[in-house]
Amino acid sequence: MNPSTPTTPSVPSVPSTRATPATPDQPIQETAGGSTTDAIGGWFAAEYFAAAQAEIATAPAPRRLELLRAFALDWSRFCRDNRAAARVQIARDKLALHRQKSQDRKQKQPRRPL
Repeated sequence: MNPSTPTTPSVPSVPSTRATPATPDQPIQETAGGSTTDAIGGWFAAEYFAAAQAEIATAPAPRRLELLRAFALDWSRFCRDNRAAARVQIARDKLALHRQKSQDRKQKQPRRPL
């Protein structure tokens, strides 16, 4: 190997995570098996990662670090947004539980005549 030739690190490949598309009479939530946002987010993350992987693998050595930094920044934003969405879902679940408990208490209390 020539010492002046930069080596290209091997980049592992990512398996495709493409889901079966929804039909017009089938809701996307049913096809995705849950939240539409989660399904699109998972699809986008896999597609973005594959595109970034291909871009970084074919980039010249000086540009590789710049691309990795951009990808890391985008990925950290994506993860931060996922965590924020999870916190919102937890708050919604807590509110629903609180409402259900309140409703149950109201039903258990006997009504007093006026």
